[in-house]
Amino acid sequence: MIDGLTHTGKTNSYRTDDDQPHRPADMVSGMYGYDDLLNNPFVGIFRCRLQSGDILAINQKALELFCIPVERYTRVSLYDVLEQYAGGMPILRTPDRYRKTENQEIAYTVEGDVRWLSLSYQSYPEQDILKGIVLDITEKKRQEQTLKSIQEEMDLFIYHASHQIKSPLTTILGATYLLKRDNHSEQAIHFYSGIIEDQVKRLDNIFKELMHVYSNSQVVVQHDLIDFHSLIENLMIELGPRYPDVRVSYSISAADEFHGDSVRLRLLLQNLISNAMKFQKPGEPNPWISVRIETSVQDVVLTVEDNGIGIDEQTRDQDIFKIFFKGSEMSKKGFGIGLFLVKNIVEKLQGVIQVKSSANGSTFQVTIPNGKTKVSFGTGSL
Repeated sequence: MIDGLTHTGKTNSYRTDDDQPHRPADMVSGMYGYDDLLNNPFVGIFRCRLQSGDILAINQKALELFCIPVERYTRVSLYDVLEQYAGGMPILRTPDRYRKTENQEIAYTVEGDVRWLSLSYQSYPEQDILKGIVLDITEKKRQEQTLKSIQEEMDLFIYHASHQIKSPLTTILGATYLLKRDNHSEQAIHFYSGIIEDQVKRLDNIFKELMHVYSNSQVVVQHDLIDFHSLIENLMIELGPRYPDVRVSYSISAADEFHGDSVRLRLLLQNLISNAMKFQKPGEPNPWISVRIETSVQDVVLTVEDNGIGIDEQTRDQDIFKIFFKGSEMSKKGFGIGLFLVKNIVEKLQGVIQVKSSANGSTFQVTIPNGKTKVSFGTGSL
């Protein structure tokens, strides 16, 4: 027994020596009394002095949620504890405590971690008593914040996507109008038809990129045995003819089998390599790209390095992985979706992407945990 503290004889509740049992039916309805509920392992129950906040009775769950050591609770005011964690903001030390209050949400920080509680309480002024329950709603609030963030991101996505689609559509409509306006020579018809064809292809590519973004967010991650030799060779067959002047070399060091999502890994490498090909320096006599793949029992490290235009300091200070971001005049010819998709794939695969860039080129390094392990990573920079 701790001085001034009596264990109730049940595992989850404590009461000070001057607290008298009460069984009010108006605070918590049902067949159980208030003192019986003190032993509830899922809901925090407390009773304190209305004026001072000195704790009279409290269960284990409430001690945990209020971060009060059991040996200290008889010497602290519940009001002081809450104000300390809430950064000095009065919580129960207000006129509201004289009214019956339900589901008052409060946020507080413990060791840098933000937590949310829901308080319901009622006062008994004639007895100088405040009785209440406390629930941990941290997970609920985090889910709400995540949903809000997703909604805001979706609104931004739709806004930018509509602008990306509108540009080629406007060009197509303009070329169609000019074709219909007068009689044209075969050369003029061929010219306008070529514009329309180019813009239709551009629209098709935009829709493909957007579908990749959507699929990455929806499809469950797979864990296939990855053949990186075959994957890279197929990518070179696809991408090589588009940029015949760029020399691509690759090396694969396979210390262990790697299991991962073959579709996402292909999209990841496809975007990194095609970006490196696309953003080479104009007039560079020896444009090159180096792809290095190193697998281990823990992870795979994918490195794509080039001697292209690089990313200037001003652009690096911005979020180059933001959707539809275009950091330079040269990048205007792209859609601004590639690096956004790369980052989303890396996050989906619980990996980390690091970027190093200068006027001499860029290096993108991606680390992804092996599907045979449970290792997770964060996000950072080289």
